[in-house]
Amino acid sequence: MDELSNELLRDSLNEEVRISLGKIHSTFMGGEYLPGYRRQEVEIARIALASTTSDVISLRARPPGSRIKYRLGRSLGM
Repeated sequence: MDELSNELLRDSLNEEVRISLGKIHSTFMGGEYLPGYRRQEVEIARIALASTTSDVISLRARPPGSRIKYRLGRSLGM
């Protein structure tokens, strides 16, 4: 159980764990299909929808110089 707990805390799951959790229930897939982080990008807000597949919207920001760029990432459906 300790190994599984550590694996679930990562920013992204490996393919084997992702498939295994998806077989248990689709709500475990919420956020698993978000785009990867860009260099120096951080998540500043996350909206988790109460849908069958636990769809997720992620607001991210990064500093490309003296400004801040924002980006929305979506993980909708499987």
